[in-house]
Amino acid sequence: YPLRRQRQMCIRDSHKPVGKHVLRFCHNISCMLNGSDELISYLEDKLGVKTGEVSKDGLVSVKKVECLGACVGGPMCQIGDQYHEHLTKDKLDNILENLT
Repeated sequence: YPLRRQRQMCIRDSHKPVGKHVLRFCHNISCMLNGSDELISYLEDKLGVKTGEVSKDGLVSVKKVECLGACVGGPMCQIGDQYHEHLTKDKLDNILENLT
């Protein structure tokens, strides 16, 4: 399989539907101490979904994951192949506005 197809298969191996964009939030100790749990709650409220669910438009799903290896940049999340570090509510809003 091409690499993209392999990634899609890995994303879906949880046997639950996922959105077009999966926001994987690190919630390991470094990110938690820097506010990842608060940002996840903010995102859940903004999107009207809980962790593990898909937004009504099918665009976004939110997952908590263990360490993504960017501890110095916490709180952070991964969307596709991109890492977004030093997240704030404003940065999250900007990221969401640019997802298509």
